[in-house]
Amino acid sequence: MFRADAIANFERWLHQQSAADDGGQRQFLWSQIELRPVEDDDGEAMGYGIFAREDIRLNETAIKVPERMMITAGRVADIGEYAEMMERVPLDPCEVLALFFCFERVHFDYFCDQSTPRGPFSVQWPLDIPPGFARFMKMRGKRRKKSADDGEISWRPYLGILPLRFGTPLFRHYLRDPSGDVRLRRLAAKLPQEAKNKLLDQLVELRKLERKLFTLLYASKFDQKTNWTHKTFERDDEMQFVERVPKESVAFWREMCCWAWHVVNTRCIFVPNLPFHPLVDRAHFTEGDGERHPRGETKRGKKCRRRMGWTKDDAGQTAGTVNGYGSDREGDQDDDYGGSLAIIPLVDMLNHSTDAQCVAMFDHKHSRHYLVRADQHFVPAGHQLFVCYGAHDNARLWVEYGFTIKNESNPFNRVPLPRGHGKRVSEKRREVLRKANLSCTIYATDEKPSFSLRKSCAILLLERDKLQNWSQYIFGENNCEDNDGENDGQQLADGSESLRETQLLASILGHLQNALEGRKTNCVDAGGENVANGQIGEKEEEEKGHEEEAEMVASLWEEQVEIVRGMARHLTPILDGGGKRGGD
Repeated sequence: MFRADAIANFERWLHQQSAADDGGQRQFLWSQIELRPVEDDDGEAMGYGIFAREDIRLNETAIKVPERMMITAGRVADIGEYAEMMERVPLDPCEVLALFFCFERVHFDYFCDQSTPRGPFSVQWPLDIPPGFARFMKMRGKRRKKSADDGEISWRPYLGILPLRFGTPLFRHYLRDPSGDVRLRRLAAKLPQEAKNKLLDQLVELRKLERKLFTLLYASKFDQKTNWTHKTFERDDEMQFVERVPKESVAFWREMCCWAWHVVNTRCIFVPNLPFHPLVDRAHFTEGDGERHPRGETKRGKKCRRRMGWTKDDAGQTAGTVNGYGSDREGDQDDDYGGSLAIIPLVDMLNHSTDAQCVAMFDHKHSRHYLVRADQHFVPAGHQLFVCYGAHDNARLWVEYGFTIKNESNPFNRVPLPRGHGKRVSEKRREVLRKANLSCTIYATDEKPSFSLRKSCAILLLERDKLQNWSQYIFGENNCEDNDGENDGQQLADGSESLRETQLLASILGHLQNALEGRKTNCVDAGGENVANGQIGEKEEEEKGHEEEAEMVASLWEEQVEIVRGMARHLTPILDGGGKRGGD
C-alpha cells in the first residue's frame, strides 16, 4: 500500500517541520503520538493509524498543525504554475487540490531523482510530454531559479505515504476500459438509494475533472478555443481532441486523475474561516452570472466534500464531532468560501470510529492551528486515536472510503421510509405529509418507533374531513407526548387510535421487510459478471473481486433488513397486549 521507506521519510519530514518552527505561534506538536501499521480482522494490512505514545488526558491537545502545513486551494493558487491553470480553465476547490496532487506526483515520480538504500536513480519517462505539462515544468523551473530559498515546503515526503490504490467501487471499476462506466452503473443499481446516488454523483465529478485535466494538458495543441466554462465540461462531445492523443498517454493520465481525485475525496477536511482567495472563490462562486452561492455550494448543486461534521464550541472554534454530521452552520456561513477545504498532513491519518475519543478543529481565532484533542475520554498509551468522519452508514462508508464497520453495529446504519410509507395515499394527504416534514428514518439504534414515525402513521390514519386542520389533531396538546417513559409500550397500545397507529406501522414494516429481502435477492442473483479474457492471475483476481463485491452488496441489504426486523420485534409484544385488551 505504501512505497518503500515512505513512512520513515515522512517522519523525518515531520521532524524537519518541527525544527523549522520558531517555538511560538507556528509551533507544530506531535510528540505524544506515533504512526503504526494497522490490520483488519483477517490480518491484512490496512495502512497506518495514529497511536498514543503516552497517556493523553481528557481535553489535552495531542496534535497541533500550523496553518502553513495545510494544503488548501488558496495555497495552491498562490503557486504560479497552478494560478496559470486556474486562469485558463474554471476549477472548483476540490478540482484545484486534485490537480495539485496529480501534477506533483508525476513531477516527483518521473522528473526527480528517486532515492533508495542502494543509491539515487531516475525513472525513464516513457510517453510524450503533453504541452500543458511541459508548460508546468517550464514555469516551475523558472520560479525556482528566481527564488532558490523561498521557504517553500516540499510536499514530496507527504506524497510518498499516500496510498497508491483505494478500496472504493469507483476506483475499482473506473479505469476498466471500455466497460468501466457500464459496470459502475450496474453496481450502483444494486445499492440502496442514497449510496446509489452518491456513487453516480462521484462518477460525474470524476469524469468532469478528467475532461478539465485533458483540456489543460492537450487543448492548446489541438484546439484554440479559450472561452471555457463549467458547462463545457459536462459533455464528452466538447473533448473530441482527446481522440488524437496516444492511447498510452490517455490511459496514464486517466489513472493519475482517478488517483488524485480519490486522494482529495478520502482525505480532505472542511475547514471554515480560511482566508478569502480571489482566484479560488471567484472560480467557485460565480458561473457567468456573477451570482454568489455560499456554504461551498454552486448554482449547479456541486458541494465541497466535508469529511467531518462541524459544530461551534464555546470558544468560537469549529470542531468536528460525531453529532455535527452534515450540519449547515448558522451565523458566519458567509465567511466559509469555496476554498474552505484542506488536506492536512498527519491529521489525515486519523482513522474513523463511531465511538471516537478525539475531536478535530481549526482554531481560527487564536493560534490558527489545526488541533486534535481528546474530547470524550482520555486515551491510554498504546491505544489508537480515532475521529468520526460523519454519521455515515456502511453503504456510504464503502462508496466514499472503501471500508465498512464490521465488528460492531454501525449506529448510523438506517432505513429511510418514503413519504406515504409505501402506502397508496391521496395527493391531499401526501401534501400534508410534505408540510409536516417528519423524518421517517429507522436507525439501527432505535429501540422503539420515533415520535416522527408515529405521527406520520397518525397522518395516514387521519379522517379525510380532518386533513384541513391536520396539525390541530396531530400536534395538539393531547397528541404530542413523546412517551419516553418506562411504560412506553403500554402507552402505545392504550386507546384505539394508538393501537391503530401501531398496527399500521407493523403492516408497513412487514411490507418493507419483504421488499428489502426481495431487493437483496435480486441484487445478489444479478451479481455475476463475465470476467474479461486475460491472464490466469488477472482472471482469478477479477473473480475474487466480484465475489467480494457481491458479498458487500448482500451485507448492505441484510443490514437494512435486520433494522426493520428489530423494530418489528419491538412492536410484537405491544400488539399482543393490545389485542388481548381489545378482546376482554
